[in-house]
Amino acid sequence: MNDNYQVAIEICQSIIGRKASVTDNEINNAVGKATMLYPDVGAVKLKNDLLSMYSVKIDTFQILEGRERREPWLKDFRANQKSKWEF
Repeated sequence: MNDNYQVAIEICQSIIGRKASVTDNEINNAVGKATMLYPDVGAVKLKNDLLSMYSVKIDTFQILEGRERREPWLKDFRANQKSKWEF
């Protein structure tokens, strides 16, 4: 690992701080600032190494489909497949 890369990692860690978990935006921000100072450092490798050092929080998922579009199918399927149904 070259000296510039190690310094870039340390800069990112200083920007992010001592946290157990961070967001993807915090890592992207730190990588952006470090690569401005050291453009020869690979941003992708830097981000991947930072992702391995921190736990990254992600937003909770949301279902975009309304309840009215849901179709119950399991009872009918089970009735039609009664002899082959193994579950």
